[in-house]
Amino acid sequence: MTLRLCRMMLLLTVVWCSLSSPSRADLLPISGNVQVAPAALKLTHHRHEHSLIVSGKTADGIAVDLSSQATLTSADPTIADIENGWVKPLKSGQTQITVQADGQTVQVPVVVELPAVEKPFSFRHEVMPVLSKGGCNAGAC
Repeated sequence: MTLRLCRMMLLLTVVWCSLSSPSRADLLPISGNVQVAPAALKLTHHRHEHSLIVSGKTADGIAVDLSSQATLTSADPTIADIENGWVKPLKSGQTQITVQADGQTVQVPVVVELPAVEKPFSFRHEVMPVLSKGGCNAGAC
């Protein structure tokens, strides 16, 4: 019982320390330009959303991930919308995503080319990989 209590206290301490400490990006000032990867997006399917990675470098050359602090805005949310940091294609067309991080702004061009007819879900390509990853590919599930 004492060992279980010690483990629980250790776990709570680790979680509390990780939540209360500032992120690395808050501590390190960014020098130079903020970079966004990929620099341009081409989305070709409704189910193929994409994320953007926002990064910067400190004066010492240390790369810092700014994705969690970046603000993403779509110029035309009817073509591509932002949902929880993911660029979601809605209809064919072109637009731009404005990324704001560390006081800088970067424009990312987005081209959406959706098929006229939506492809049906594929058991082989979309369901089997999920089952395999979960360990359910041997027939025991």
